[in-house]
Amino acid sequence: MKRTITLGVAGLAAAASLTGCGGSDTAPICSSVDTLKSSMDKVNDVDLTAQGGAAALKSAVNDVKPDLQQVKTDAKAEFSSDVETVQGGYQTLLESVQALADDPATSSVSKVQAELQTLNEDVAKLVSDVQETC
Repeated sequence: MKRTITLGVAGLAAAASLTGCGGSDTAPICSSVDTLKSSMDKVNDVDLTAQGGAAALKSAVNDVKPDLQQVKTDAKAEFSSDVETVQGGYQTLLESVQALADDPATSSVSKVQAELQTLNEDVAKLVSDVQETC
């Protein structure tokens, strides 16, 4: 009887752990990285050369922050290294975008573009790592 109970509990634990892996019940991290990716797509769609481009970029980058925070909350320890890398890249980009918006004449657009490219790569790695578990 004890063996049956142990196997039953183990079976329930295994079933519970699979809930986030498929079907319509996905783990919260799966949807939060999708939302982060969508926010980053909006950042990438900003035309820096257009009038008001720096302000539009600043707004789009600021919109990423709550999505990144949600990913951090949902990721817990499993993806903490990837999340920390993304957060560092986001902070670096945010500071450069702020400088660009404050004084477009002295800030380097190429620096912002390079930092954005790095952040895009970091986000892509995080999304890929998470999607392997969804």
